[in-house]
Amino acid sequence: MHGQYFTVYYKKSNNKPYNRLGFTVSTKLGKAVVRNRVRRLLYESFRLYEENLKTGYYIVISAKHKIVGADFHSVDHEVFRALKKADLFDNEKIDSITD
Repeated sequence: MHGQYFTVYYKKSNNKPYNRLGFTVSTKLGKAVVRNRVRRLLYESFRLYEENLKTGYYIVISAKHKIVGADFHSVDHEVFRALKKADLFDNEKIDSITD
């Protein structure tokens, strides 16, 4: 699933009661400070929605260069849109987010 700031790859695992999350941030994006900021932005955005997701998935988020100058709210909106498009939200729990 492609987004403006990143690409999301996901795969159903062996029905474990949790998700596994990984990030790829290329050295082409910048030095360590920049790459770590990108990881923190992505992780915090994901963390806000984690309890509302279906479980048992491997999820990898690969950052694109455009994310370097992005603010938290635009990244957060993009994470929500990507997870919703990938149908990773638990339908029973998504109502609490959209209200």
